[in-house]
Amino acid sequence: MDRSANGLLSTAKLKFGLLSTAKLKFGLLSTAKLKFGLLSTAKLKFGLLSNDAKTLPFYV
Repeated sequence: MDRSANGLLSTAKLKFGLLSTAKLKFGLLSTAKLKFGLLSTAKLKFGLLSNDAKTLPFYV
């Protein structure tokens, strides 16, 4: 194998490695979006809970 072919192979491996890293980051982003969605749902539930608490008669 000559040096230029070996260089191209190394570049291809490097690009594949970056692609794998990108997929991994995209996976983490998807997980983050999922967690954010769950957080939003939790906030919504907390908001409903707060509204329920506000509508209840409140005595000091």
